[in-house]
Amino acid sequence: MYEKVSTNLNFVEREKKVEQFWKDNDIFRKSMENRKEGPTYTFYDGPPTANGKPHIGHVLTRVIKDMIPRYRTMKGYMVPRKAGWDTHGLPVELEVEKLLGLDGKEQIEEYGLDPFIDKCKESVWKYKGMWEDFSGTVGFWADMDDPYVTYHDDFIESEWWALKTIWDKGLLYKGFKIVPYCPRCGTPLSSHEVAQGYKDVKERSAIVRFKVKDEDAYILAWTTTPWTLPSNVALCVNPEEAYTKVKAADGNVYYMAEALLDTVLGRLGSEETPAYEILEKYVGKDLEYKEYEPLFEAAANIAAKQNKKGHFVTCDGYVTLSDGTGVVHIAPAFGEDDANVGRKYDLPFVQLVDSKGEMTEEAPAAGKFVKDADPIILADLEERGLLYDAPKFEHSYPHCWRCDTPLIYYARESWFIKMTAVKEDLIRNNNTINWIPETIGKGRFGDWLENIQDWGISRNRYWGTPLNIWQCECGHMHSIGSIEELKSMSDNCPDDIELHRPYIDDCTFDCECGGKFIREKEVIEKNSKYIQDDTIREYYIDFLKHTMDISKKYQSRLMNGMRVAYSGVEGAFAHIAAMKMFPNAIYVSYPSFEEAYNSVVNNDCDTCVLPLENSFAGDVGLVMDLMFSGSLYVNQVIELEVVQNLLVKKGTKLEDIKKVVSHQQA
Repeated sequence: MYEKVSTNLNFVEREKKVEQFWKDNDIFRKSMENRKEGPTYTFYDGPPTANGKPHIGHVLTRVIKDMIPRYRTMKGYMVPRKAGWDTHGLPVELEVEKLLGLDGKEQIEEYGLDPFIDKCKESVWKYKGMWEDFSGTVGFWADMDDPYVTYHDDFIESEWWALKTIWDKGLLYKGFKIVPYCPRCGTPLSSHEVAQGYKDVKERSAIVRFKVKDEDAYILAWTTTPWTLPSNVALCVNPEEAYTKVKAADGNVYYMAEALLDTVLGRLGSEETPAYEILEKYVGKDLEYKEYEPLFEAAANIAAKQNKKGHFVTCDGYVTLSDGTGVVHIAPAFGEDDANVGRKYDLPFVQLVDSKGEMTEEAPAAGKFVKDADPIILADLEERGLLYDAPKFEHSYPHCWRCDTPLIYYARESWFIKMTAVKEDLIRNNNTINWIPETIGKGRFGDWLENIQDWGISRNRYWGTPLNIWQCECGHMHSIGSIEELKSMSDNCPDDIELHRPYIDDCTFDCECGGKFIREKEVIEKNSKYIQDDTIREYYIDFLKHTMDISKKYQSRLMNGMRVAYSGVEGAFAHIAAMKMFPNAIYVSYPSFEEAYNSVVNNDCDTCVLPLENSFAGDVGLVMDLMFSGSLYVNQVIELEVVQNLLVKKGTKLEDIKKVVSHQQA
C-alpha cells in the first residue's frame, strides 16, 4: 500500500519529484477547488520586483507567505493567493539609466520619456522566469498565471480611487515643507525611506564668528552643515538658558552659552592666561533681536529684495546646550526647526542650493555639490577671520537607500497625506493587531506611530502611478478617481489612454474660469499600494506579511464573536455581504438605525452598520478604511469593517450594490 521509505534519501531529488507531482496533477488548483465553499481567509502578498534577482533572503519571506495560507487551507478555509509584481518606482528607473548610459533627470528628458517608459516596462520582467522557478523550488503556491501587476491600468485606477477618497476627506494637500531630499534622484523621500539609509560619517563642523552690528564683538554659533551658511538669515538661542559676554584670550569679545564656555574657549587659555573673562551675563531672551552683519552678501541681497528683515538673534526652546556654543545658525530653507523659526519671525527665505544639490551661482563654491562645498566655504570664512574652529565630528547621517547619495533637508513643494490628522485612529487600530513578534507592533512600529509625520507621497520622477490631481492656473484643483471620470471631463483623452507619463500629461479639461486643468507632473511613491477587485476595494485582511522596513498602515485582526447591529433594507444588504467575509461575527437586526446605534451606546453590540441612505444623499458612496475612518461606525468602535464588500465609488446605484451582493452569494 505504501512505498518503502529508503534510509538513503537524496532530499534535493525527492523535493524535485514532489514539485513535479504537484505540477503534473495540478495540486494547487485542486486545493483551491476543494475549499471554494469554505470561509474566505484573505491574504495579501507584498510582491517582488522582477528586474532584480531573488536571493537567499527571499527564501524566508516566500516560506512565511506560503506557510500561513497553506495552514489555513488545511483548516478548511478558502485562501485566494493571487501573485503580484511590483513594477513601479525609482529602482526600475535607475536600472534603466544604467542600461542606457544616462545620468540623472536631465539626460532622461533629453532621451525622451516615451522610449524611457517603454524601457522601464521591459526591465521589470527581466528576471520573471527566475522568480517563478525560484518560487516553485521553495514550494511557494500562488496564482502566477493571473497576477496583479502594479503598472497595469486597473491597478493604477484603484490607487486613483483611494487617493480621490483621501482628497475628498481633506487629507491630501500640497505643501511647501522641509523634506528629506535626494539630489541625485531628484525626489523627496518619506520618513520610513530615510530610516533605511543612515550611515556613520566623519565630517567637519563649523564654529563661526558672526560680527555683532555696531559693536566690537562676535556671536559664536555652531553648525554641522557648513554648506547652509551662505543661506543664513538668523541666529537662535534658548530663551531660558544662561548666556554670557566674555573677553577671550584670543583678544575677541564673544557672546555664547555660559555652560559651554570651557568646552569651546578652554583651548585658548594657559597657565599664565585664563581662557576668558566674563564681562556680562544674560538669559537667552535678553539677546533677542540683537543684530549682526550678514555672513555672505548674497543672503543680504535676497532679503532686501523680499523686503524682509533678517540677521538678528531669535529665541526657541529647541536649542540645547548639549554641544556647540548654545547658539545655532538659522537657514529656513534647510531644516524643519529652522523653518519653524523662520515662520515665527517672518524671516527672509534664502535657498542658495539648487535641486541638484549644487551651490547656486550667487553662493561661494558655485556649481559644487553641497558636501564638496564644505571645505571651500570653511576656507572662505577662515580667510576673512570668521572661522573660530572647524572640529571634526562623527554622526549618523541619512543617505538615499537607492543610490547612496547623502540626503539634504530641503524646502520644496510636495504632496502630503495628513497622517497627523488620523494619528489617534492609527494608534487605536494598531493596538488591535496580532503582531508577530509583538515587540515590532508595540515597539518600533508603535513608536513610529506616536511620532508620525504627514506622509510625503509625491515624487518628481517618471515611472510610477501619476498623481491624479489636475490644477487650473486660477488655483482650482480637481482629483480624478477613474479613467471613466477623466474621459467624461476631458475632450482630448484617448479611448486607449495609458495611465503613465507622458501620455496622461497630455489630458486636459476645461475650468469654469475659462482656463484649462493641467495635471500635476508628480508620480506617487511606489509603496503607496492599494488592492483592486473590479469595483470593490477591500481593506480588511486576515494575514499580511511584509518586510520590517515597509510594514506600515496595515491591519490584521481575527473577527470572533463580535456583535454587529444593522437596520433597514440597505443595512441588510451590508449585513449579507459582511456575513460572507466575517462568518464568525454575530449580526443583530433592529427596526431602526437609531435603535441599532443605541445598542452600541448601551454596549449590547460592538459596532453597527451605517445604512446606505445615511451616506451620499441617495447615491451610494460608502468609502471607509482604517487609516481615514469617516465615522461609518459609532462609539469609536471602528475595527470591524462589516461593509467592506460595499466599498464602492460615489455614484454607484443601489441596484448595482444588489448585483454585487448577489454575485458574492453565488
